[in-house]
Amino acid sequence: KRSGSYNYEPGCEAQFDTSPHQVILNGKKITAQCAGYVLGFSRRAYVQYYPSFTRLEAKEFIKEAQIFNDGSVLECIIDNTSVIVAHGHGPKAQMAPEMESFGKIFGMTFVAHAIGHADRKALVERLFSYVEKNFLAGRTFSGWQNLNLQARQWCIQVANRKQKHSLGMSPDEAYVIEKRFLNPLPPHIPPIYKTLIRVVDMYGFV
Repeated sequence: KRSGSYNYEPGCEAQFDTSPHQVILNGKKITAQCAGYVLGFSRRAYVQYYPSFTRLEAKEFIKEAQIFNDGSVLECIIDNTSVIVAHGHGPKAQMAPEMESFGKIFGMTFVAHAIGHADRKALVERLFSYVEKNFLAGRTFSGWQNLNLQARQWCIQVANRKQKHSLGMSPDEAYVIEKRFLNPLPPHIPPIYKTLIRVVDMYGFV
């Protein structure tokens, strides 16, 4: 029996996660990491694929998700992934300083759900199932750029236009309501980069 439900207020919450998917890329079946982001109130979805998923890819994807939605929410619900969490789990999780600072750029806080409570981010879990059964079904891709271009177009033309019984409208229609509650994007979004240290001896040339 249904034990309860979550209520999502406009502009308050989004859910983020990743899932490994089998895709046909350049004629070969490979495992790609699907990153998904869903606005809680409107269910507006955004997905992209990556060969691997580190903090660098996480920041790049989340930045693009904010731009896609033209705004950000107050809290982003995550699992206890080490990509964002430095140590601890659930309510006691401590976010990595660089990810905490990154969230502040958009006025957003990362919140880890309790271990064993994956239903706390059921919206993004259902999105992954929808992506596998609808977007990936029968599709092949010429490369990563082509894969992510098609994924973005699918979000725009299919996923966010489909009527949802739980909403009584499509995510795009609900997004019109939610948009005015989102944090506006900052005037300048710092570039995403990875700091690498290289040491050369006296004969080195850089």
